[in-house]
Amino acid sequence: MRAFTTTTSDEAAADLRERLARTRFREALPEEDWSWGTPQPWLRRLVEHWLHRYDWRRTEAELNALPQVVGEFAGLRVHAFVVRRLLPAPL
Repeated sequence: MRAFTTTTSDEAAADLRERLARTRFREALPEEDWSWGTPQPWLRRLVEHWLHRYDWRRTEAELNALPQVVGEFAGLRVHAFVVRRLLPAPL
């Protein structure tokens, strides 16, 4: 295991915003629910949120406030947060 810090380049964030801005939505259906997939109104609100309100840098700072590690386990790369909490003494 080794220490890890979450980082996202400005270029990657800009690329995501550009791709979100180019999202093409299909026509809304008369009755939309989750049985046919993601409802368009919900998806449009999600894209709008990521484009105009989501603050990736703030989230990145919050994630990096917690100790993180990465390592190999069973041939897979594993990313974990190290959060220690003291449990109350048994009765």
